Amino acid sequence: MSYGLFATVSVHAFTAGTDRANHFFQAFGVAIITVMVGATSIRVLYAGKPRTRQVIGSDARAASATKSALPPPQVRQ
Repeated sequence: MSYGLFATVSVHAFTAGTDRANHFFQAFGVAIITVMVGATSIRVLYAGKPRTRQVIGSDARAASATKSALPPPQVRQ
């Protein structure tokens, strides 16, 4: 949604905005659009399978599944 809004605002600014004849505004707009297209291209090109890591190893899971040597906590009433 933000990409569509950015494109809509850019088209509006260059065609109907009050600063459309200002050369500084035009240069700045072209620079911002170039940065956005470049950043989006880099994001798309380097998007791949997410890198994940195993936080808890199988040894830790096996150890936690065994019974504890400590007695269960006592509940006071």
